[in-house]
Amino acid sequence: MIKNHLVQAVLAKRALEASDAIQQGADARLLDRCERAKIELSRRQGVEIHVPSFFRGTTDDDFDYSLEREELERIVAPLLEKAFERIGRVLGKAQYAPEQVALCVATGGMSNMPAVRQRLHEWFGSERVRVPDDTATLVAEGAAWIAADEVELVLAKNVEVETARSQYLPLVKAGTTMPNAGEVQTETVHLYCTDPRDGTAKFRMCSPTRAGRSVRPNDERLALAIVTVKVHPDARAFYERLELDVRITDDLILQAHARSLIAKDEDACEIHDLEFGLELGDGAGGEGDGRSEGGHSGGRRGHLAGDLSVRSNVADRTDEALVPGEFVAQYDPNYFDVRRRPPEEQVHEKLYYEMCAGCGRAVNDPACRC
Repeated sequence: MIKNHLVQAVLAKRALEASDAIQQGADARLLDRCERAKIELSRRQGVEIHVPSFFRGTTDDDFDYSLEREELERIVAPLLEKAFERIGRVLGKAQYAPEQVALCVATGGMSNMPAVRQRLHEWFGSERVRVPDDTATLVAEGAAWIAADEVELVLAKNVEVETARSQYLPLVKAGTTMPNAGEVQTETVHLYCTDPRDGTAKFRMCSPTRAGRSVRPNDERLALAIVTVKVHPDARAFYERLELDVRITDDLILQAHARSLIAKDEDACEIHDLEFGLELGDGAGGEGDGRSEGGHSGGRRGHLAGDLSVRSNVADRTDEALVPGEFVAQYDPNYFDVRRRPPEEQVHEKLYYEMCAGCGRAVNDPACRC
């Protein structure tokens, strides 16, 4: 960007056309000089850029330009805007505000640029921003230490399957060591279909937005994939047994394979966007995500009119309370005897689909005044 700006400025000043004014190979030499000037302007206010034998067909064929730090910052301002917009999106996806970040360690040579440092200070506060002296090699040095210490790669967040009534069954737990070359990690869970009436069992694979094992049932989840298999539509709840195999290969891809044992149907998916961490030993990482509970906004999207959702209809145990109330009533009418104290949620589900004894309308019909 710097090179293109300077070339256009000099060509315009000399009234030259770019197509035939520049010597072959001179453009690459100017690019190298612009990179060095960018680095020098991190500690100086101005530099002279000189490239000999740059132009052709002119008496003065050298390229000369005095570049000030202020002009450099104007040139690269659009790139800085894009960079910090991306930082904002990353923080938003993780549901953090800038003031919740305890430490910002800047890496890469560009973090030495005063304009970048100033922006980081504005976002995170000067006391929470660290720019090490070896920013250009910091990541490579860290990778070398990790390799030398043979640090294991671990799963950062649970991989779960949503079961009936919005419960979550961990398939692979956070902190699980990932397989090395030639290894495969396999887990199998046995489930049951709680509501087979539409002939489909639905496995919703998800992951909490919170890292670590300290995850609450009401924490927000990110959907990873949905796997569906056919089941017998006339079966009772919990009659159809289901199996879900989960494999993590040495290329860190999760493969899920579901099958129904009566309908003999199968489905599978691959999940490529798992999140990982490094096992640094006792006390290095800790549980949870360390966010400030008081200032956390949650970041959930509000429901919009017409929104649809998939209702999980698989369970890891036989429990009638997990079955939709209107379905239980079809095969066990005595279930709703008040003496048995049926769950209120199931009672409401059953009544929602019944007709009013007074007017014959559905009980959820606004015209019903009975």
